[in-house]
Amino acid sequence: MFSNLRHHVFYCLTALMLLSKPCLSAAPALEYKLVDSISRDPRPFTQGLEFDGDFLFESSGLRGKSYLIKIDISQPRGGKVLWQRSLPARYFAEGLTQFDKYIYLLSWQQQTGWIIRPDNGAVERQFAYRGQGWGLAAVDGKLVRSDGSDSLFFHSADNFELIKKLSVKWDGKPVTRLNELEYAEGLIWANIWQSSVIVAIEPDSGQVAGWLDLSELSEREAMGDRDNVLNGIAYHQASDTLWVTGKRWAHYYKIKVRLP
Repeated sequence: MFSNLRHHVFYCLTALMLLSKPCLSAAPALEYKLVDSISRDPRPFTQGLEFDGDFLFESSGLRGKSYLIKIDISQPRGGKVLWQRSLPARYFAEGLTQFDKYIYLLSWQQQTGWIIRPDNGAVERQFAYRGQGWGLAAVDGKLVRSDGSDSLFFHSADNFELIKKLSVKWDGKPVTRLNELEYAEGLIWANIWQSSVIVAIEPDSGQVAGWLDLSELSEREAMGDRDNVLNGIAYHQASDTLWVTGKRWAHYYKIKVRLP
């Protein structure tokens, strides 16, 4: 998915401070190729996206409406839903990841997570944590959580105990509103909430390696609703592509990304 990875310094002050779309559009840091678009059910309020082989796991938020689904993407017309696990009404589902043969799912403000069997959606056990849950990714044996700030929280996979907190920066300035997370090719990819931007983060330093501007895709899907934002990143290993989508979007988009 990437070639000739190296560090870059980008001098786009407006984007640094405000994540400004005009500035990004003028000089996008990362290039991508749109490989395909796949129709999907536009109802999910997408919070997390994760592949396990050709099975796609997707979490949908909102209180009283939150659930997790497993989709077989090898089936036509956007795939076949194999099971759906609804959450109790008090929970707002958030990010998810696959680790050690299980699916880990976070809640937003309820400080509760679930370890779920991928074959049937059964809950193996719950776990607790402090703070909010937004995005989640498995990174080198650890579970990394975002909470909408500029921080990434590294947790033990055994008991979700906090190991360290890492501030994400671009040219020395904090990058806030980190949302859904995905780990691919040695980088943590993060949606920036309420924007069309994905950032690629070096997991050791917290430095941003580049920006990905997906405003072209967002403009196709938003339909005038400001809540229907880009959210959802999943790396599909077999095709070496990122799949991206958004809240109530009608498509998944397969893209190939290249760092110059």
